[in-house]
Amino acid sequence: MRFMVIVKADKNSEAGVMPTEEMLAAMGKYNEELADAGVMVAGDDWIEDLWVAEAWRRRGVGGRLLAAGERQIAACGHALGRLRVVAQNHGARRFYARHGWSETESYPHERWGFAMIDLTKPLTPAEPAG
Repeated sequence: MRFMVIVKADKNSEAGVMPTEEMLAAMGKYNEELADAGVMVAGDDWIEDLWVAEAWRRRGVGGRLLAAGERQIAACGHALGRLRVVAQNHGARRFYARHGWSETESYPHERWGFAMIDLTKPLTPAEPAG
């Protein structure tokens, strides 16, 4: 199996010194915990999906995942992020409102008919590299 280890650059990493077995074990444990914590998927100017496992809620995971999605959207040059939520999911609606998202439109789900709400948030697009 192949894998990549990404570490913050310092004198040792720049000299090619590999992380210790203890550091690798700690990184592996942390990554396993993160994989269990939640998921965020962003595409183009949309947050496609964001969920946080019950055990990880109210610990800042959702906010960090949302911020990562916002950065990804802005890095693609978009000035407006978009997402949608099931209207009955009041907890999610409060969460997004706390993070600066505004409800813009309500409509029936295209397949199942239950109420959906679109939300948007102004973002600062990243400057092109170069």
